[in-house]
Amino acid sequence: MDDLELAWQTYEFHVEKIHELESKYLSNLKKLKILQQKRVEPTELEKEKMSQSINNCCNNLIVHYNKQIDSIADLIDIHNSGNKPSEHRETDIEALDELLDVTCVLLEEMLKYRSQIKNLFN
Repeated sequence: MDDLELAWQTYEFHVEKIHELESKYLSNLKKLKILQQKRVEPTELEKEKMSQSINNCCNNLIVHYNKQIDSIADLIDIHNSGNKPSEHRETDIEALDELLDVTCVLLEEMLKYRSQIKNLFN
């Protein structure tokens, strides 16, 4: 397997993991909203479980966003080195640059969100 194919497979792996984690993240947001709308104050156990679940999800997303950023940077480096991709892997360098920017924004937003969640439960 050449470097380019390995870089693409690494990128695709993290895309799949991020998709799974973002689904969990949305599910946690729904649970948090329900918890906040309860007429009765949530118990400390409920708060702790929710906090741990959200924090774990955020931490995992942050790890995979970072790894995805690294894999996109690898793809850009390989592309810039003049390696010729196969037809099904051919990608515009501007698209990779934009993808890198978007992923960096997602990472920054998740870091902010994690901080806000910590404050919410403290």
